[in-house]
Amino acid sequence: MRRPVGTASAAALMAALMVVVPAPIARAAMPGANGRIAFDHLPPGGITHDVVSIAVDGTGSTRLTSTTTSPWPSWSPDGSRIAFTSSRDGNDEIYVMNADGSALTRLTNNSATDIEPAWSPDGSRIAFVRGSGPSSELYVMNADGSGQTRVLSGGPIRSPNWAPNGARIALGCGVGAGSNTDLCLVNTDGSGLVRLATACCINVYPSWSPDGKRIAFMSNRDGTSESNYEIYVVNADGTAVTRLTNNPNVDSGPAWSPDGSRIVFSSDRDGPFDLYTMNPDGTGLTRLTVKADASHPEWQPVPRVAVPASGGAASSPYPSTLDVSRMRGLVSDVDVTLTGLSHARSQDLDVVLVGPGGQAVTLLSDSADGSVAGASLTFDDEAPSVLPAVGSGGRLAPGPWQVTNYGSGDPMPGPAPSPAPYGNRLDVFDGTSPVGTWTLYVADDTIGGGGVIAGWSLAITTAPIVIRNGATPTPAAPYPATVSVSGLAGSVTDVDVTLTGLSAPRGQDLDVVVVDPRGDAVTVLSDTSRGPVDGATIVFDDAARSPFQASDPITSGVFQVTNYEQDDPMPAPAPDPAPYGRRLDTFSGIDPNGTWSLYVVDDDGAGGTGSIDAWSLQITTDAVSTSVTFRSAGRALTSPQPGAALHAALARVLGSFVGLFAHTLANLLTT
Repeated sequence: MRRPVGTASAAALMAALMVVVPAPIARAAMPGANGRIAFDHLPPGGITHDVVSIAVDGTGSTRLTSTTTSPWPSWSPDGSRIAFTSSRDGNDEIYVMNADGSALTRLTNNSATDIEPAWSPDGSRIAFVRGSGPSSELYVMNADGSGQTRVLSGGPIRSPNWAPNGARIALGCGVGAGSNTDLCLVNTDGSGLVRLATACCINVYPSWSPDGKRIAFMSNRDGTSESNYEIYVVNADGTAVTRLTNNPNVDSGPAWSPDGSRIVFSSDRDGPFDLYTMNPDGTGLTRLTVKADASHPEWQPVPRVAVPASGGAASSPYPSTLDVSRMRGLVSDVDVTLTGLSHARSQDLDVVLVGPGGQAVTLLSDSADGSVAGASLTFDDEAPSVLPAVGSGGRLAPGPWQVTNYGSGDPMPGPAPSPAPYGNRLDVFDGTSPVGTWTLYVADDTIGGGGVIAGWSLAITTAPIVIRNGATPTPAAPYPATVSVSGLAGSVTDVDVTLTGLSAPRGQDLDVVVVDPRGDAVTVLSDTSRGPVDGATIVFDDAARSPFQASDPITSGVFQVTNYEQDDPMPAPAPDPAPYGRRLDTFSGIDPNGTWSLYVVDDDGAGGTGSIDAWSLQITTDAVSTSVTFRSAGRALTSPQPGAALHAALARVLGSFVGLFAHTLANLLTT
């Protein structure tokens, strides 16, 4: 990994990020990596609920449904689908949808209520509750809705959850004719009922630990009142009931993380119900949401990368993805680690990494000899050498290594970018935004045995846009800074531009130009104001009341684009010739998708250096009712996503929510 270099202000803003995706194999009850958290959300003033998903730190809120009752989301074992309850067709029924909210499919259809679905660890079946109160029953059906079978009666029956080995189901089961429920285990055919937690009260919402040894659940057994619920864990044999939370309000709906390190739950301890996580012993409490009215959380599993044995075949999933959000600065270094790589013939592997902006690098191709078992390879431009060549007798080993491709670049199956050749150094990502979806494409190019990659990770170092000072107009670094826009339908109706954390010794020396994907340009700031700028966050908006005044300092706020003199010439590769546009509606009517560029220049050598932490675009089109914010950067955070890639964006709320705008666009909510 390269050491950061540059000005003191740049060094202070450097950030590093490690994104780790180990090898999960099923839902939250199974070992694996922690993906997004889906939960039941009741919008402010609403009467219907939504399924919403968030990143593991509480950011990146994505609304997936509308018009449902309490949806009780349940992730499929591969993390690609969600089962949930909805009354959208007049009665509570079970539905499934893709992880991005598309491909909605109804599974049940009868006069009774069907609620609280739970996927089996192998993905073939779904358990659910039919009916309510004393008449409720436990049912199991195939994942396509067929074969609906009653397996347990004698309600109340509540909140089934499948054991990691698929042999038993934990649930709340009735106690006589009352409303109390014990924590119970039952075989999947309804036999072998065992009562674990029986304390004359309500014991519900079980969630198995990934190793199958413990069960988290909710109970009012020790509450100061009947409505005082807390989170407990119990061994799978019913021993060692342990209380994890202790407050006078409601702690509800625990769900174990796929890697077993955390438990997420809902609580109204700070007002409206929000999501919290804690360690399995109750320590390390962390609040994830604020006034989200959130309940029934469940953690998404992330699938492993399986490499097939047949020549020219793609891995599964293809691609494997990592979402990076809220990370400040632009990329200055990227290292990549493949964890637990096993394959019968390492020389058959082709591995390509693609960044959010579309830049692609072949990490590994036509290299080394023989088999490899459980190796973890790190690729780093600063490593001393490449991997050994085919025929050298060398084997794949941990390294670190430079990216290694001894051929001309094998073609990768779609949807990998085409055509090859791809880049041969990781610095192709330098100067780009780290925010968005990173994708890993793995293929086997020759018949001769398959394999697996247990996980992969990125170590990303970022730096701000550095405004440099020289005797002549001096470009910033990087020049330009870019934002990639994808998955946004319609034509542009409005664009706002935000500069975050702008600092410079002489504001009047700055020239800032934004260029759209087709090459049209607007000067947003030039030859205005006097004196230093200190950490200002500026929004340029045609609807603002006024531009900056020539004699006033540059401060945070919302302003019209401001240029008091003739356009200054911008060094290449900025478009030439000027003049550029003087209003942001210059961009109206265009397709917003593509690369937007920010060119920053200091046009006078009298001052010193400065920086911009990040920049962003708020784009509204005629196809969506709210604007979508595409950022160059943000604070360090990641969220792994399985299956098809979802392009990440940050969405600014106009009103109280952000919708899902396209199949490939996950909108990240900012507040």
